[in-house]
Amino acid sequence: MGTTPTRVQLFVRSDSAAVARERKGEVLDRLQTLREAGIDVETATWGHRIVIDDEERIDNEAIEQYERFRDWAEKEGASLYPAFRTRQYDCSFTGVCAEILVTPGLCLAVYDGDELTAVYPRWQDDRTLTVEDGLAALAEAVGADTTETATTPPA
Repeated sequence: MGTTPTRVQLFVRSDSAAVARERKGEVLDRLQTLREAGIDVETATWGHRIVIDDEERIDNEAIEQYERFRDWAEKEGASLYPAFRTRQYDCSFTGVCAEILVTPGLCLAVYDGDELTAVYPRWQDDRTLTVEDGLAALAEAVGADTTETATTPPA
């Protein structure tokens, strides 16, 4: 992140398991610290599997977000795979075939104003950069300590 971030969006998959909900809580606690340091924090929910090629699809916004993230990643020499995957879905019962997007449990988008400056998770420079890596980079950029959260008991 070359500039100071002004806004982050956390996308949470709607069907998260109990373990993922615990992780989500920890991430939200760390985001609260960033909010207190002046970062605008937004959260949104999206589905686990989203139909891409359906003209009547319900979740256009999620697909548009994914396309923005994918374009950013390509420009930065990064990849959103394997966190985001596309695959063919064939329903033998209905005979419908569709391309679907499988989303990660958590996704963090970082902005400087309206400019997307980072997406987590992603694959870049031969390693995976996680949502937690993104939170650490944000904390460093704004001088916040997000290592101890509200769910962590005091020492």
